[in-house]
Amino acid sequence: MDLEFYRHIEVDAEKELFAQLFNENNIQFEFSSAETIIDEAIVGSPLFSKYTLKILPKDFQKANNLIRNLNQEINLEDYDHFNVFENHELKEIVLNLHEWSIESIGAAQKILEKRGVEFSNEKILDEVASREEIIKKGKRVSSGKQLFYFLAIAIGCYFSVIFIIAGIGMGYYYAFGRAVDSQGRSFYIFDNDSRNMGKFILFGGTAILILQALILSKYLL
Repeated sequence: MDLEFYRHIEVDAEKELFAQLFNENNIQFEFSSAETIIDEAIVGSPLFSKYTLKILPKDFQKANNLIRNLNQEINLEDYDHFNVFENHELKEIVLNLHEWSIESIGAAQKILEKRGVEFSNEKILDEVASREEIIKKGKRVSSGKQLFYFLAIAIGCYFSVIFIIAGIGMGYYYAFGRAVDSQGRSFYIFDNDSRNMGKFILFGGTAILILQALILSKYLL
């Protein structure tokens, strides 16, 4: 079974914390240079993180539970600014554990406990499952946005092959991009219509790239 992307990590201290936590609990893991989301990079808002953490899909839920149960050693004095958050905002931190540091998740849980707000593991899992059912239906990408990438391929014929490659990359992402849920189960990121359009961009862009290469080779020979 292959390791799957679990989360991005921003700082060395958190990397060491994950390594210690997973080693102590027999979770196989791997750190690598962080992956950049193609879509964000092209539109000019790249998402850079220092590391990418991967684990086995079967260990996703175990890792989630370990993170949410590490709140006993959190010093709330370091998180005074969390006190201005409403209860629903603190719950969002706990639910979106891949977007927050372990310490932030623990602090949010402890503040909820101090306020007498019940947010048990059972409620967390139910809420996560409910949200994931919606996510698994796939995101819809606007036709205009996908047309932009196809036009980038066409423009690339006259300006730069980089536009063609970027368009083809986005076509592949829309057509075959997959993610994993909190249980480590894989699913398509986009809905059927968006994936079909992605295939059109991918295969159409590939055909244009091949045609451009043939034309170029004809002039060079």
